Amino acid sequence: MRFNLRLLGKTKDGKKCRADITVYAQNSKHLQSRVKKIAEDADWHFIEPPGEDVPEGSYILVERVQNLDELKSQTPPTPPASEANHP
Repeated sequence: MRFNLRLLGKTKDGKKCRADITVYAQNSKHLQSRVKKIAEDADWHFIEPPGEDVPEGSYILVERVQNLDELKSQTPPTPPASEANHP
């Protein structure tokens, strides 16, 4: 199965960061081990200031994992422009 995930974490000095990854796994145990391995090599970015890369080799504590596919399905659709301008 394919999982599109967002990892949320903190660097050793407390700066919040995140990484979006894709993981292929057969079951939950396999998923956990794959996430751990991929997180080590992921492209991490600071949340503030946005877009700034976390230096390679930085210590990052993963605090939370979000399923991006579930987040997308929970986001309410944007109304068409014709409806957005009228109450």
